[in-house]
Amino acid sequence: MPNPPRDKESVWRVQLLRLTAFTSKSYGAEASKWWDTVSGEPPESRTERLKDSIISIEGRLGAGKLSLSLTPGRIDWVVGAEMNMEQPLSEMPNIGLLGDVFSSFQVRCKKFLSLELGLTRVALGAILMVPVPDRQTGYGMLPNYHPIVQIDPATSQDFLYQINRPVKSRVLADVDINRLQKWAVSMLTPMSLQLVTMLGAPHQLVDLEPSVNAMRLELDISTSATRKEDLPSDRLDAFFEEMVELAVAIAQSGDRP
Repeated sequence: MPNPPRDKESVWRVQLLRLTAFTSKSYGAEASKWWDTVSGEPPESRTERLKDSIISIEGRLGAGKLSLSLTPGRIDWVVGAEMNMEQPLSEMPNIGLLGDVFSSFQVRCKKFLSLELGLTRVALGAILMVPVPDRQTGYGMLPNYHPIVQIDPATSQDFLYQINRPVKSRVLADVDINRLQKWAVSMLTPMSLQLVTMLGAPHQLVDLEPSVNAMRLELDISTSATRKEDLPSDRLDAFFEEMVELAVAIAQSGDRP
């Protein structure tokens, strides 16, 4: 299988996208209004734990499941893939190509960031994957994204590469942006049965469906956790675009200083 072109974002599928916002203010009743503003569709469910000040709202966004979660000091918007156990898997569960899903999610995140909520920190999280037929193929692709990584696809297992390469923001003065990235090759076997034969014979493992494999990239693009001051609300739109650009650049070109 030929290696995918690194200058094409179209090889990546999205399993999950997340916008996390940290605030020193308290919010609760506003959650339903935020959902209406961001989603434009009625939610499928809402749960609230009054004692712990936790609110969760869920609905749909395209092929994915959209959720809004509020805990004290933290707000999370997440869109992710769901596994349909009634259908066989041809690849890892995902909600579409990187460019399409990022574009749709970005439009909604900008609506939320325009609400002027007094945010002290923001983070963009993503789990991306490229389907591969087997582990060896995935390991063979990794050096395209990591010039320093030398790995023998035939004899290697359980590879995990993690690094954070902070950079200065070009949009917000004196703001550092973390670029945490985790690379791996993963395998998913939807279901297995363990059978015990009569008279204490050895156990047997029966795979009900074939496994699917993928090269996996997990990203966390975020501002520094040490920041206490509110981020300028009039620049959050442009700053979120910068975070998206940094995430896409890593997916396209791999680990670069």
